[in-house]
Amino acid sequence: MSGINDERRESLDDNFVNAEMATSADENSEPPAKCCSCSSLTNMWGKYDHSFMTLYCLQYFNAGLKILIALAMMDMFKNDYGLQPTATQVLMTFVFFPWSIKFFFGVLADTVPICGSRKKSWLCIMGCLQFVSMITLAILTPKSANVATFYLTVSVGSGAFNDVIVDALMVIQAKRDPEKGSQELQTLAWGTSSIAMMIGGICAAFLTEFLNPYYCYVVYGLFGLFCVLNAYLLNPEIEEDEDLPDDNLAVDAVVNENDIEAELVESNPPAHRRTFCQELKHNYRIIKQTLKIPAMYNALLFFILQGFTVPSFGEFFYYFSTEVAGFTQFTYSMLALVGSFSFLIGIILYNAFFKDTDVRKLLFAAILIGFVGSIFSLMFVLRLNIAWGISDIAFVMFTGIITDTFALAFSVVPPLVLFAKITPSHVEATMFAFLTSIINAANSFPGKMLGAAINKWFVGVTTEDMSKLWYLVVI
Repeated sequence: MSGINDERRESLDDNFVNAEMATSADENSEPPAKCCSCSSLTNMWGKYDHSFMTLYCLQYFNAGLKILIALAMMDMFKNDYGLQPTATQVLMTFVFFPWSIKFFFGVLADTVPICGSRKKSWLCIMGCLQFVSMITLAILTPKSANVATFYLTVSVGSGAFNDVIVDALMVIQAKRDPEKGSQELQTLAWGTSSIAMMIGGICAAFLTEFLNPYYCYVVYGLFGLFCVLNAYLLNPEIEEDEDLPDDNLAVDAVVNENDIEAELVESNPPAHRRTFCQELKHNYRIIKQTLKIPAMYNALLFFILQGFTVPSFGEFFYYFSTEVAGFTQFTYSMLALVGSFSFLIGIILYNAFFKDTDVRKLLFAAILIGFVGSIFSLMFVLRLNIAWGISDIAFVMFTGIITDTFALAFSVVPPLVLFAKITPSHVEATMFAFLTSIINAANSFPGKMLGAAINKWFVGVTTEDMSKLWYLVVI
């Protein structure tokens, strides 16, 4: 199941950081009253702009559908192109790399208006790119895996770009209800993404098993076109936020709030008049000042060290599951559906029981759980479960739910909450884009590339010979 957990985790990291960043300023407010789902949706529909609500749900549904192309890619690279596990892992790392540079997408959208719009036009363009790239890949079915990777990267990058823009619109709309606006909008986002992941897993199960993985790309591309139509109907009046604080005050807030001596800075032009280079300089100043907070740079250092020292072998387990354990594409995709449920359970457990627990204790518990999960993986690879009379499906489902659920509750969510608590007010948007870029990059790129390099240079696991996979599990 770890073959798709990295992609799912990136999406969840983005959503959770976004939720905590948006609500950190409202921690002292009274908790919202509980109400039924239908009543809550009705209230939100009457409170926020209708065109935004429609686009918001569609975009987060689109983000959740990444699981659809993640499953289709592994099937395509393995069966259509005959790639080895190492090559598949490297190519999939590049496909999802755009989620690691979301910060620059935000700067570009803020400084380069198209047809007088900084959001609506970009939403339409990126939705069209998603549609064109996916349909082209499905129709042309390129003979080169590198060409297919290019089309997939363009599609995933367009989704990441639109995610940044929709997040910015959410921040603006949430101000219509300062007490609970950000919380209820993020609840809606979580629910929509979760539904999309489950639907995507079911669709991938049928399409990859009984038809062709290229049909998954058609579905994802058509949904991109649907997002374009809704972006075109977006109310242009909701694009700008007139209540943003002065730029220099935002920088001063970072400094004064944490007793850090401010550097002398010259005034910037208004946000809507800054050039691309001026916007980069402005954001650099904010990030530089914020990273002087010890808790901030220590937490970032944790993610970076984790990414560069812990190798990932997710795609190797996909090959083992289908080649050795005999899982069909349908079975593997349905197990991904179970994984989506386990992540949701982890979030519920954290909010219910562990949100007030010290982060260091939770991380220590996560290390122990990770060790137990590695033992389960080693047992699966060595086929000990079969020797004990436990079927592969039952073993993977049971152990995967346990490790995935508690890994999220103890290792993923707590550090993100810590980021939200120590980030100063007035600069949440800039730091959110920066932090999610760092987290996405640390969780995916270095670990996967390190894992591929270790296998290529030292171990040598191939599709034909998976006997040494247990070496990678031990590593």
